[in-house]
Amino acid sequence: GSFCRPRAMEQAERSPEAAQAAKKADKVLDRESLAAFDEQNARKGVCYISRVPPYMKPSKLRHLLSGLGTDVLRIYLTPEDKTKRVSRLRAGGNRKRKFVEGWVEFADKKVAKRIAASLNNTPVDRRTRSFYASDLWSIKYLSKFKWQDLTARLAYERKVKEQKLRLEFADAKRENAFYLQKVNQAKAIDAMERKAAAKAARTAAGDDSRPAG
Repeated sequence: GSFCRPRAMEQAERSPEAAQAAKKADKVLDRESLAAFDEQNARKGVCYISRVPPYMKPSKLRHLLSGLGTDVLRIYLTPEDKTKRVSRLRAGGNRKRKFVEGWVEFADKKVAKRIAASLNNTPVDRRTRSFYASDLWSIKYLSKFKWQDLTARLAYERKVKEQKLRLEFADAKRENAFYLQKVNQAKAIDAMERKAAAKAARTAAGDDSRPAG
């Protein structure tokens, strides 16, 4: 029967020249893969939506922007401020999630630019009975803007927010420590006053119990 040598043994038996050639081939492949990735990334384009129609979900937005000549790749929508949502719910408003702005990545930046130019300030949905019939697109193509620019911005904003929260927490901690210090001081003063009052009462009682001379 035939004898199959393990792949590790084959690699170990390669000549130094063959091993070097294999490394060069891997490097060429890596460069080609990187070049292909960079070229694909360069073709992509991002559009900014400054106003997301009320209660529109990312899936609905993807549906509306699909089939316009290029693929919709990634979507990010900024949710409304939590305090505003809580206020709306307390007032009996709609419980659905709202988004205030968004970014959409398209596979072809040239088509993305045309999409933004053709849709901007036009009805989101031309069907008269649609929930979005009275809403207009507010969309703009971002020249030389890539998705990694957005992720970097979001990471920076998240870091700033975390730092702000840490500062607010430190301030609250200092205020609480100052308050506790004042409370303890007030308790100490009150204890001293009560002790002095008790001493004065005992002194007065002692004077009253002495016989008249």
